[in-house]
Amino acid sequence: KPNYVEAHYNLGITLQELGQLELAVKHYEQALAIKPNYAEAKWNLSLAQLLSGDLQEGWKNYQWRWTQKYFEPERHYPYPRWKGSLLTNKILFVYCEQGVGDEIMFSSCIPDLIAQQPKLLIIECDARLKALFNRSFPQVIIQDKNKQKDHVYSLENENIDFHVPMGDLPKYLRPNINAFPITSAFIKPNIELHSKWVSRFNDIGTE
Repeated sequence: KPNYVEAHYNLGITLQELGQLELAVKHYEQALAIKPNYAEAKWNLSLAQLLSGDLQEGWKNYQWRWTQKYFEPERHYPYPRWKGSLLTNKILFVYCEQGVGDEIMFSSCIPDLIAQQPKLLIIECDARLKALFNRSFPQVIIQDKNKQKDHVYSLENENIDFHVPMGDLPKYLRPNINAFPITSAFIKPNIELHSKWVSRFNDIGTE
């Protein structure tokens, strides 16, 4: 039954888990040739492409994440969505999505946004990351996602030029492996807590 679309999709997932990314991509593509709008196949294809280093196609297909039922709904605002244009003297609102780990990963793109010298950057994040992001990106207004009233107030009082979900940033700022900057770190720890835990672990010893 060569046109059994779910079989190709499930085989793609299995091969992806086994690290056989090239074969996984082929089976996702076969599933999509049979059923072009198969959202789950598109989403998993994007992950396989990203893992294999095909970032340009991977980030393009990553847009299919919004079709997955376990994702928060895609947001819509009255101002345009940012699509990689120069941000000099512009105001950009970046809102968080997915989990805390994803927010930390995607925040590696924030220094690239700062380097474009926007008029203002407003970054929304999970409450647990607010202190970390404030330390790491002092040039940016950091919004607590969970404080909806404050969040709405700040946006209503700014003439926003663009908005963008955080997971879209790599599509424009990391189109290939060479676009990743060489840096020792992009987030800054709490020095006092760092010293506290270093001392505590040192006191435990190596036995």
